[in-house]
Amino acid sequence: MKRGEQLLQALPVRRFGEVGYLITAFNSLLEKLLATQGDLTRMARRDIRTGLSNRLDLADQMRQVIGRAQRPLSRFAALYLDLDGFKPVNDVFGHQAGDAALTEVARRLSAIVRDVDVLARVGGDEFVILLGDCGCADGAHPSGRCNRRNQLHCRYSSTDRARR
Repeated sequence: MKRGEQLLQALPVRRFGEVGYLITAFNSLLEKLLATQGDLTRMARRDIRTGLSNRLDLADQMRQVIGRAQRPLSRFAALYLDLDGFKPVNDVFGHQAGDAALTEVARRLSAIVRDVDVLARVGGDEFVILLGDCGCADGAHPSGRCNRRNQLHCRYSSTDRARR
């Protein structure tokens, strides 16, 4: 936490008695506030449903990647994915099935992107993969890693609904 531009830090306990007790209580409160602030920051930057980055985090990551891409021979790519026909999943099988499908899509996409890439859920059924330093200077198409239809393919049927 900051007070103006100064970071708040725990105070040393040099006295015992009432003043020492108050300093200890302040330090304990400060520790809890810092932990809560960290939790809130993570929550503000993550999609609650999938645990992926959200729009806010993606925007920050995009600024960083664009800055790095100013270097010679450095390139990046942004891939936008919209799940076709997703609305009927919610309509026919319910929101619980839709949430499960989104979580599964997020898991499968996470399995095919590099650790240095950013995978974000930016809308109901919309995802963005940000490939930093994609190495596409040699002409290789960066979406090749994501062009694995069988890894992402999944269907729901009426029997799936009965099992839920």
